[in-house]
Amino acid sequence: MLSDRFFDSTFAYQGYGHRLDLEALRAITAFATGGLVPDLTFLLDIPAEDGLLRRKKHGGWNRLDAYNLEFHQRVRQGYLALAQAEAQRG
Repeated sequence: MLSDRFFDSTFAYQGYGHRLDLEALRAITAFATGGLVPDLTFLLDIPAEDGLLRRKKHGGWNRLDAYNLEFHQRVRQGYLALAQAEAQRG
């Protein structure tokens, strides 16, 4: 199976971005996925400021894009933290 998003986006956006409890998210995710974990994950990284400028310039703006810069910086840091913690997937 190939997926453009999986539970990493839940952790990044809900856990890091919205500051929800990561342990609770892990428990919910483990239940919802039956413990399924990706074999391989690609992280394409860009500073939050640059990503937002690209979105605005090229269209496709959505409700998540409207959150403040600090939110997007926390999301990016969440993805980076997950990549470091799950280095065996890369």
